[in-house]
Amino acid sequence: MLKPMRHRPLPWMLGMLVSVWSLASHAQPPASSPQPTQADAPVPPLTFESALRTYSPLVAGRPVPWVQANERVNQIGGWRTYTREAHAPEPTANQAAPENPHAHH
Repeated sequence: MLKPMRHRPLPWMLGMLVSVWSLASHAQPPASSPQPTQADAPVPPLTFESALRTYSPLVAGRPVPWVQANERVNQIGGWRTYTREAHAPEPTANQAAPENPHAHH
C-alpha cells in the first residue's frame, strides 16, 4: 500500500512564487528608447574615455648609441642570426629550451 507524500505546502508555494516572479521580471519589455525619426527626442549626453588613459611608456634604461648597438649586433652574428632564430623549429615539450641569446637587451 502506498503512503501519501507528506510535504509542507508553504515552502513549495514560495519556491513557485519566486520562480514565476523571476520569469515575469525577464519578460518585461525594455524601457522605451527614443525613436530615430523623432527630431525632438531626448539624447543622452556624450561621454569620452580615452583608450590611452592607462598608458605608461616603456622605460628601458638609458639609450645606447647606435654605433655601440650595431657593434653588439655584429658580435652576436648580425641579421643572419636573427633570421636563423626566426626560422628555427619550435622546441618540443621534452626538449629544454635554449637560453635566450637576447636576455641582455
